[in-house]
Amino acid sequence: MPSIKYKKTFHSIILLLLLFCLISIVRFYPACIEVFAQDSIPGESSSKALKSKTESSTDTDKKNILESEDVNGQNLEIHEFVRDQDNCNKCHDVRQTADNKASVIVFVDNSAIVQTVNCMKCHPQHFGDHPVLVQTFIPVPKDLPLSKNMEITCMTCHNTHYLRYSDRPWTPRSHKNKFLDFVKKKKEYKTYFLRRNNSEKELCISCHTAVRHQKGY
Repeated sequence: MPSIKYKKTFHSIILLLLLFCLISIVRFYPACIEVFAQDSIPGESSSKALKSKTESSTDTDKKNILESEDVNGQNLEIHEFVRDQDNCNKCHDVRQTADNKASVIVFVDNSAIVQTVNCMKCHPQHFGDHPVLVQTFIPVPKDLPLSKNMEITCMTCHNTHYLRYSDRPWTPRSHKNKFLDFVKKKKEYKTYFLRRNNSEKELCISCHTAVRHQKGY
């Protein structure tokens, strides 16, 4: 009888170990694949590849979006609102310079309110995700523009002139989604027209340093 008891205990331990291994594979396998993929880049050491992944560069982000090729047969298009040229004068105005020698494109008066109203028409469900039309006095990077009154607007973090899709993630993903993306060989990710890549919360951290410690999914 004792041997049967020991066998059951042994089998239970084995099952627990197998379960632990399975969970570990699901959790860490996608991350390992990404590292191996970087190490396989000709002429690059693993440390250099990892460094390039973690460093945030706005210019690089823009270049990757603008130079992305057509993915999966879909056109990487800009926002529908921007594609309609009839909407240009809702945010921009053409005015003469002081010496009347040239024309310049400027934002319309009260552009912060105008932009917010335009966004709210199609995206009312997202208002409340982040405060808008409120002044901020914390340091904000120059590539995240505020209104003339130092107000946060939708266009502070988004730019509808950017492209809709990219060949790399632009928002945080769970380990589960990373694994599924790897299995499906996903090559197309929504940018949500963000001004900075936010896959590692870079965009949020640029103003909210405490957000790096929060779970994003």
